[in-house]
Amino acid sequence: MELVFIVVSNQLLPNLPTSVTLGPQQVVIVSPVLMLRPKHVPTQFSFAVTIGLRGFDISATTPPKLHWKIVAPNGQEIFDSPIMPLQSPSLIPEGIELLPPEEANIILGLNIQNLDIPEQGNYKIIVYVDDKEIGSQNVPVRVQPKNTKGFDANGE
Repeated sequence: MELVFIVVSNQLLPNLPTSVTLGPQQVVIVSPVLMLRPKHVPTQFSFAVTIGLRGFDISATTPPKLHWKIVAPNGQEIFDSPIMPLQSPSLIPEGIELLPPEEANIILGLNIQNLDIPEQGNYKIIVYVDDKEIGSQNVPVRVQPKNTKGFDANGE
């Protein structure tokens, strides 16, 4: 299994169709970011993580299980996602032609609300499949700068 990408964003929203459609729910990644910018630390901060994976057997009798963690610069684990089976053969409608395992892919996202952010620095998002690390990404957390009048970047 290959980790294709990790995207950090302000939030995920459902993509509301204008007509009824069949298939998986689609989401909108709102304001992707390369770093998180709270007004101060320590703090609680809300954001979203979206993960793209490729290369697994969607029809496997025992589906692979995904979870991810967020680790603070001091090594403290501050978030551990729920364990998510990537697919179950019982959920695959009859007559659906499956992609070969090397092309099978999935994109999963999660809004994380009010996560404790203890300090500035490089946080690490680590992705696991069946409890084996398959990839990671560093996400810097930096306090918003104050301008010369004492306001933060939002003018507050």
